[in-house]
Amino acid sequence: ALKSYLMRGGRLYMEGGDTWYYDQLNTPTPVHPLFNIKGLKDNGGILSTINGISTAFTAGMSFTYNGDNNYIDKIEPQNGSYTIFKNASPLYDVTIANDPGTGYKTIGASNEFGGLVDFAAPSTQKQLMWEYLNFFDVFGNPYWANFVALPTSILVGEQVQFYDLSSTVFTSRLWTFPGGYPENSTEANPVVTYNSMGSYDVTLEVSSPDSTMIVSRMGYITVIDVTGVREDAPSLSLTLYPNPVRHGVARININGEGVDISKVSIYNLTGEEVLQVMDYRNNSEISLNSLKPGVYLIKVITNKGSITRKISIL
Repeated sequence: ALKSYLMRGGRLYMEGGDTWYYDQLNTPTPVHPLFNIKGLKDNGGILSTINGISTAFTAGMSFTYNGDNNYIDKIEPQNGSYTIFKNASPLYDVTIANDPGTGYKTIGASNEFGGLVDFAAPSTQKQLMWEYLNFFDVFGNPYWANFVALPTSILVGEQVQFYDLSSTVFTSRLWTFPGGYPENSTEANPVVTYNSMGSYDVTLEVSSPDSTMIVSRMGYITVIDVTGVREDAPSLSLTLYPNPVRHGVARININGEGVDISKVSIYNLTGEEVLQVMDYRNNSEISLNSLKPGVYLIKVITNKGSITRKISIL
């Protein structure tokens, strides 16, 4: 359960005098390797004074230790993790922070947090807890990059509205829309036209004086070519509801004098006909339960011509 939690981007603090070396020799767990802590030996030595590291967020901290002191494991960082506390004598690592860059973060200790004796600031449990929570992003990261587009599936020649949802600390942006027009933009919420069928990537780069972040989405925009399918009769109008379809049932209403529907055809994005209904009665229910969630084209053929519209199934 803890491994799954971390792999979903969780944050985890874990401490134990025997957990990093001795326990892993006898009863290994799947979560311990995610801390990137290497257990070196059992009973590394009595904990006395625990000092922070000048290059870490524990710089300037020093605590007398008054917690459990039996068989303390000797540990060291590996695979990019780093030491944040060392025991003064004998000298060895006791607390290690880990940010592998894949979403989750961990802190592992062979000392008890409750065994750290408060001294002058910043060497207090309260300040250390604040540093741990800040490392775990509990207070929120002021830097983030994100965007959304509406809609993400369109017909050839239609437009997509993009929205920059990035942190307000960023003062400039550059959009890249390969296959779209325009192909680049510095606007916050640009409108882009796609004139060819296909799936298109989108990239947003946002910058501030001290930071740059890039977010890319591959195949984010789908453009459908309905040449040969969409030949709307000018005298017809179609209402399709609900759209998107949520419960597998929709209704089609054709407005036009003396209109009789002879066939309803539904096509997937490759142009394949996936459903056909003959002699459909106007404004009656049509079952779409056989179709998977996605975007389709629905073509209604009448005695006055045909009309095609896009439909989404959730």
